Formats: sequence, C-alpha cells, structure tokens
Amino acid sequence: MTLPSRRSTLALLVLSGTIISICMGLRQSLGLFMRPMTVELGISAATFGFTIALQNIVWGLSQPFVGALADKHGPRPTSLARRSFMPRACCS
Repeated sequence: MTLPSRRSTLALLVLSGTIISICMGLRQSLGLFMRPMTVELGISAATFGFTIALQNIVWGLSQPFVGALADKHGPRPTSLARRSFMPRACCS
C-alpha cells in the first residue's frame, strides 16, 4: 500500500476545513435570529436558546439511528422520510 502524496493530503485538509467551516458557520449563525424571533414570538432569549440547544442535542443523538436506516434502506428513502418529519417538528 502506498502513502498518499503530500499534495493530495493538503487538498484533503483544505477541503475538509472548508466544509467544516461552512457547516459550523450555518449552525453558529442561529444567534442572528434571536432578536427577531424573541420580539416576533414574544419569547425570552433563554427560551429561544433552549430550543436551539434541544434541537442540537436531538440532532446529535439521532445521527447513529438515522445513519443505520440510511445504510439499511438507502439515502433517498431516509431523506424523504426525514423531510416529512421536519414540517411537523417545526409546527409543533
């Protein structure tokens, strides 16, 4: 087995860092919506922060199970099922 070249290793690190930065940026930007959501809905900042924290916990805890479903049934059916749950979760 040959070792990966220095160039491919560097490309992998740069692309992985870019992907993580984009994803974390999206997840960390929820604070931008705190003021409009608290004013519009009449909730406290603590309530809004708790709902975001709860969403992150549920998202993290569900990943192994959703991954197992995707391995068993494929990504398309799993994604379609997830899409049907999201509107219900947001409206409740």
